[in-house]
Amino acid sequence: PFSIPSRPLPSPPFPCPLLYSPPRHFPASSVAAYAGGAMEPQEEDDPHAQWQEVRWRLLAIQSLVCMLGPLTGTLITPALSPIQQEFEASDFEISIFIGAYSLVFGLFTLLWGPISDRYSRKWSLVAALGGYFVVAYVMAWAQSIYSLTVVRSSLAIFASSFFIVTVGVISDTFYRNERGVAIGLRGLPPMIATMFGPPLGGFLAYVNWRLCPALSSSVGLVCFLIVLYGLPETLDKKVARTRRLDIVAPLRLIVMPSIFFPALLQAMSLGTMVLCNIIVSLSFTSVYDTNTLVIGLCLIPGGIGNAIGGVIGGKLADKGSHAYGRGGRLAVTLVAPVLGAAFTVLFGWTLETQLWVPTVVLFFVGFTDSMVNPAVISFCIEERPTNAAAVNSGVAALTFAALFLSQVVAIPLAGSLGYGPVLSGVALLQVLAIAPVAVRVYQTWGQLSPLAAAKSVQHAAAPTEIPSSVEAYADPFEGQHSAKQRLVNADAEPTK
Repeated sequence: PFSIPSRPLPSPPFPCPLLYSPPRHFPASSVAAYAGGAMEPQEEDDPHAQWQEVRWRLLAIQSLVCMLGPLTGTLITPALSPIQQEFEASDFEISIFIGAYSLVFGLFTLLWGPISDRYSRKWSLVAALGGYFVVAYVMAWAQSIYSLTVVRSSLAIFASSFFIVTVGVISDTFYRNERGVAIGLRGLPPMIATMFGPPLGGFLAYVNWRLCPALSSSVGLVCFLIVLYGLPETLDKKVARTRRLDIVAPLRLIVMPSIFFPALLQAMSLGTMVLCNIIVSLSFTSVYDTNTLVIGLCLIPGGIGNAIGGVIGGKLADKGSHAYGRGGRLAVTLVAPVLGAAFTVLFGWTLETQLWVPTVVLFFVGFTDSMVNPAVISFCIEERPTNAAAVNSGVAALTFAALFLSQVVAIPLAGSLGYGPVLSGVALLQVLAIAPVAVRVYQTWGQLSPLAAAKSVQHAAAPTEIPSSVEAYADPFEGQHSAKQRLVNADAEPTK
């Protein structure tokens, strides 16, 4: 399925020891299995092999943890109107209350990725969950819109770790050809939370909105105990020792064009989806004279669309990668955002017609926009496999920066200009973000992932045994290897 060039490989535009590491020996059976799409080439010390029997159980634990993030947002979304009434807050103060959470969330994703890549996956989650359930409980006692904004923003510090660290666990335990499905399945419980969170939050807000953060705190405590006693440490300590704690690593990764433009498209898609949900919560009360329970029920179709779209998007990404290489993994991102933009425009212009019309359209908005996430995340992980959590940190930081801008800018504009024109402008930006991704798809169509390509070239060359782990040569950062590894790289330099 892949041809070996007869001439030396051209030098890349940036230093990439991944492509030029010394050749290693892989058993012929492993290469044959990889050629058939069954698995990646395995070494005798394959770090993924030890997790094959328990990887799905670990994925279930991760999915439960990741459910906390959407649950935090969906429980409080129907309660925005009661909060605004109790604290007599303006629309601008409510937009700051929503946007500050997204801003802090995005900033602290830059921290959790490098920490979990360098020190520990398990204990990063344990620390984050411990802080989460304490701060969520404190949030239930806020006495003003300002204190509520500060405490909820503090909650984002800990909630920002869940999706970041679990992507690292998936990278540790799943082979490349399964990661898209794993990421899609990991997102299924969180998407289910977006289905049942709004009606549950609407019911709790109908009684007292303070029950919403109290419930989040209780679920956080349960997840804390499950992770503490049920999740083993999956980080390869040998590889982790070759890294240093580099907080700016996600920023260096996200500015790479091969990662930035797919991440920007995902940020636009997720931002559009969240913006539509917030508009439902803020507008339906005045437009249709409904209560919080009805608003929660109207948000259910969007959550169902999110769940279905996330799973289907992951499967399509893996099938595209198997059939057409790296570019095939992103093929779904060329179609789904166009459909999502069309449904966003339809949602904006039918918002004030009849209640059932925007509710039904919200399903298709969630379905199409959520298909982008697993394809983009799995593609970016393949670009830098040994820094999976740091890559996801950069992607999440960009995503929540877009969320912050959409919530602080688009919501006040929608109140003055109308929902149709504002959502039409947002949809146009989403379509424009597809163009650079289409260029990247064209460039990588039919190519193997960098690590798999390096392994196949190494196997076809004169194979020799090198006692270091191949993961060491996949590190994208210079100067972070041990002295022995740098010496091996220096010996391989003349073979470029």
